[in-house]
Amino acid sequence: MATCKRCVKSDVEFYETNKSWCKECIKAAAQKSRLARIEQVRARDRKRGRTKKHKLAVKRYAKTEAGKAAGAKAKKEWALRNPEKRKAQVAVSNALRDGKLIRQPCEDCGKEKAQAHHEDYSKPLEVSWKCAKCHALHHRNERTTRSPRIAWR
Repeated sequence: MATCKRCVKSDVEFYETNKSWCKECIKAAAQKSRLARIEQVRARDRKRGRTKKHKLAVKRYAKTEAGKAAGAKAKKEWALRNPEKRKAQVAVSNALRDGKLIRQPCEDCGKEKAQAHHEDYSKPLEVSWKCAKCHALHHRNERTTRSPRIAWR
């Protein structure tokens, strides 16, 4: 059995293409490298995410069974992590259905199709109306004014 030249363990797994370092050592080195140049990595990831090719690939994947399952799983996990936000979304949905709340045009650009935006989730029916583009822009601007999130685990 091969021995890792970095951690000197022999009871570990190796990749087929690299028999000198074990899988765990390679992963640790990759993580350390990524964290050392995190701003460059983020810039590259943002640029890649905006390409037509990437957007089309994401759309194609979302239509597959695996993509649908991954999307459903992500939504379920988000709802479990954000119970207050989910409760506010359900309250707005129910109020719209029951006619207690009426969908308004976007407050920023006037577009008819708008989404409910909560400034305070403890007041679920106090919403402002924003189209998808203005809503995303609002959250993007809000995120840059707050403290930065942990980028990578």
